[in-house]
Amino acid sequence: MRDAWNIGVLGICLSFAAAPAAHAARVVVFGDSWANQGWDEFAQVFVDRGHPEMTVAEYAVGGTTAEGWAAQPDALPNAVAENPDAAYVWLSIGGNDIKAHLKDGRFRSLRRDNRDNIRIMLDAL
Repeated sequence: MRDAWNIGVLGICLSFAAAPAAHAARVVVFGDSWANQGWDEFAQVFVDRGHPEMTVAEYAVGGTTAEGWAAQPDALPNAVAENPDAAYVWLSIGGNDIKAHLKDGRFRSLRRDNRDNIRIMLDAL
């Protein structure tokens, strides 16, 4: 039940993800709260270092998991496709999966599950 709810919320949040800029971004930030809460500072670093052309598009939702993103394998490719000038993708996922695995006592499967879920996402690219 919790996974179905998370996937539903994820889908809704993705529909409100960063609106496309006047031109496509050079960096796509995708994933969990680390990406969601840090993307604007990341963008500012480029400006501060004299690279305003390195624009950032944010497609991140706090609280999401690699498992949740793997259930939507088109999400990452769609984010990249919306930004055809993107040269980089900052992928931040896995932290919430660790928390869930530890809470549920699934220590032994943590590494394998995260690897498999991340592979699903990357293979979709």
